[in-house]
Amino acid sequence: MNKNPESSVYSWYKTFAASAVIFCIMLLLLGLFHQGNRVYISYAIVLSSLIVMRKKKFLTAFAVSTFLGFIWVYMAKSFYLYDSGAAVILGINIFTLSAFAIGLLGVYIIYWQFQQRLSYKLFSQKVILYSSIYWVMLIAFEWIGYHKFNIRNGATSVYPGLVMVDCLHAPKIMKAAYLSFGPLFFLINTGADNKFKDYF
Repeated sequence: MNKNPESSVYSWYKTFAASAVIFCIMLLLLGLFHQGNRVYISYAIVLSSLIVMRKKKFLTAFAVSTFLGFIWVYMAKSFYLYDSGAAVILGINIFTLSAFAIGLLGVYIIYWQFQQRLSYKLFSQKVILYSSIYWVMLIAFEWIGYHKFNIRNGATSVYPGLVMVDCLHAPKIMKAAYLSFGPLFFLINTGADNKFKDYF
């Protein structure tokens, strides 16, 4: 086993650097394509990139995040009303669906960078790691989207945001749902990954 402290520091540097790059890419997609039909572009870029690079593990995660996002957005479609001209198909807000799918995938890719370094064995440790990253990313992107990109959900804007950070303006049940999607995605994705990993 490599005990070199410099090697260890460099490995952590690469982990944080890779995570920062992924964060910036997600932020760029949110900033450039959050209006109208342009949101299709961000989803298409992510999907085509995963296919071209043959990232089977992340393709599975993207499929799960899209499925979970579709179920949620369909069930809660009355909670979404953006003034940016976001496309709506059969009552499904495509901006919300795309942001949902890309967000969960992005967090999973960052989680994977840290898991490769930490090598957690217990499932509970992995869930806690993913959930912790998810919650930090959720609040960060909600805050940036609301305060910097002026993304407003007209259907829930009258509700108070999270204390101290003034973002995620939504009913309590919607806040609870958003906070629970990280652990829920991880559980479903782990099951899907174990079931289908030999089929790709």
